Parts: sequence; structure tokens; C-alpha cells
Amino acid sequence: MANKEPVKDIFRRMKIRHDASRTPTGILPLGGIRVVTVLLDWNEPDAEAAEAAVREFFGKRGCELFIINPGLKDFTCFGRIRKRVRLQDGKSARREDLFISLASGSTFAEQYEAAASPARFKIGRNQTLIDSYDFVMSDAPIRHSSQLEIFAAIVEYLLKIK
Repeated sequence: MANKEPVKDIFRRMKIRHDASRTPTGILPLGGIRVVTVLLDWNEPDAEAAEAAVREFFGKRGCELFIINPGLKDFTCFGRIRKRVRLQDGKSARREDLFISLASGSTFAEQYEAAASPARFKIGRNQTLIDSYDFVMSDAPIRHSSQLEIFAAIVEYLLKIK
């Protein structure tokens, strides 16, 4: 969150802290994961390929999968993803064992989703304001990694966790 709009940033931080999940988190093996939510970066050109890879990997393992891939009209005036997009049925709270954010920016929407997620294991690309992630997979130091590359690296680690 940038300081271009300091008053809005104050309210955003308050909202993140207020809605942050109280569920204890930690690293889980794949065998303990049944429900997965993945946040894709709607601005990245490989969003469709990343979504296909996510569906294939978790589909083979019999996991229930929910993908959040909002478009430009799917945000509130404060930058939060609208409920009809971020909740499975648009009304009830999410339930998930694993939350993965493949979003490359450190936007309010990404930080809010990570903090509010009730997942017991959270993976992201950038640590958030309130350290929401249990595992952070950063870009290569000299270039921007695609969502597909980041997901492939995450899969490598998920397969190693016992």
C-alpha cells in the first residue's frame, strides 16, 4: 500500500487488522489439505495458464478448489475485492486449508485476502503488513517471475513437505 492516499491507507490498515483471521496457521503437508483458495493476479498475461496449472495440480489430488481472479470492475472504491467474487457463493464465509496468492504486487486487495483468509496454511509472493504468510516465494533477484513459474516452485516445496 503506497502513501499516495494516506487517509485511505489508514482505513485500509484498520480494516485488515479488524478482519484478520484468528485461525492459527503453520506449514501443512499436502495430505492435510482438502480445500484450497488461490488468488491470481488479474494483470499478469499468464493468468489463464497459471489457473490451468493450479486446477490440474489440485484436481489430481481431489482438493476442492476456489480461484479468485477479479477483473477491474470487481473492486470496491477502497480497493477490496467485492464479496460476490471473493466468497464462493457470494454470501457465506470461506473455508479453506490452504491459501495461495500468486499476485505479484503488494496491493491492498492481496493483503486483505491473505489476512482475512481462514486457511491454516498461507503461501504468498510478498510478506504482508501483518505477516500473514507462513511461506513466501519471492521473485528471482534479477527478473520478475511469472505466476506459472512461482506456482511451479510452490508445487516443488509442497511435494517435499511431509
